[in-house]
Amino acid sequence: MLDMQSQVSDREKARQCFQEKLRDGLRDMTPQAVEVLTDCRIPKIFWNARLAELEQRPPKSNQAGLFLSGGTGTLKSVTAAALLIDALPTILDLEFHPSRNEFGPVEVAEPKRGSVLWVYVPRLFHELQRNFRNDWGPDLVDECVRARALVLDDIGAHAPQPWMLEKLTLIVNERIENGRRTLATSNLDIPAIDKHAPRLASRLSAMKLFRLDGPDRRPSWRSEEVN
Repeated sequence: MLDMQSQVSDREKARQCFQEKLRDGLRDMTPQAVEVLTDCRIPKIFWNARLAELEQRPPKSNQAGLFLSGGTGTLKSVTAAALLIDALPTILDLEFHPSRNEFGPVEVAEPKRGSVLWVYVPRLFHELQRNFRNDWGPDLVDECVRARALVLDDIGAHAPQPWMLEKLTLIVNERIENGRRTLATSNLDIPAIDKHAPRLASRLSAMKLFRLDGPDRRPSWRSEEVN
């Protein structure tokens, strides 16, 4: 019993150490932070997105899903990135490895690959189409379903074939039903999506809905294109 309690304590210390180190690393953009952001596939353009800099911030919610809609240049992707990066230290799945320091044996925490993912939806459709005749397509969908946290960026920017739309609906449905953290962005609101994809719209409507309004602010945000 004591050994188990000690192991739990060591792992909790390792977890807290990792979280504090990553939190500081995201501020200073250390090699560890860059590795985590890269593994999560967050586009580099969004690495400096921070909640404190957002003009419009979604209210806190207990719902696992958040759907961000708004016109072109309302910084939906920036908002999603800021929310995700802020939560990264606490939502990454960790694995633990034995190690040693000057005081003796310790456990070290490292993030599991693929536990948090950013997916650009038009790219998802492209990969599904490209791998239609091999076995990688189902693995890609499963990866999206199982991730602890997932961003689905730019839903509705591409008119997919019906079978691709079903794959996206499956991803959203599985995640909502299992309470997995999911952020989705779109230039379209739910009624607009409902016109061409009612089943997907139904699943997305189960999320917390937040609309970003205002003019195109992309030129003023790092002077680069942001969806």
